[in-house]
Formats: sequence, structure tokens, C-alpha cells
Amino acid sequence: GELVYVNVFGTHMLWVNSRQMAYEIFEKKSSNYSERPTTTMLSELLGMKEWNIAFQPYGTWWRRHRRAMHMSFHDEAVKAFFPVQ
Repeated sequence: GELVYVNVFGTHMLWVNSRQMAYEIFEKKSSNYSERPTTTMLSELLGMKEWNIAFQPYGTWWRRHRRAMHMSFHDEAVKAFFPVQ
């Protein structure tokens, strides 16, 4: 079929076998399928969960911090630091 779901040793995988279905999932319904896996060792045991944007789930907090990071680190903003290097 167009979608094949498997669970391999606790890892959930979804195979998408058509271009139209991929468009539906990744473009139109991306917020439903864009959750990141939980990394217990990095996020909870090492204390990176609260401050590291790479381990945050998508949502309001993530969007707000990504926007702030983009304002400081987009191409033109980074060029302003060239004289300091």
C-alpha cells in the first residue's frame, strides 16, 4: 500500500510509497508527524532537556527559540562578526 507501518525493537517506522502521500504527510500535516524521539541519556540524565533546542519537541517553546536563534545567526547577522574573527 501507500503506507507501511512497522515496529522494530520498539522503534516505530512509517514507509511512504507514493509521492502524493508523502506530500500529504510532510507538507499538509507536518505538525502531526514532526515529533522528535526522546533521548533519555542526553536530555534527562545529562540535564540538556531544559536549555538545548536540539532536544526540544516542536511546539511554542521551540518556535520562539528558533526564531530568536535565526535573528542572531542568519547569513547577514553572521557577516557582521567577520571583522572580529
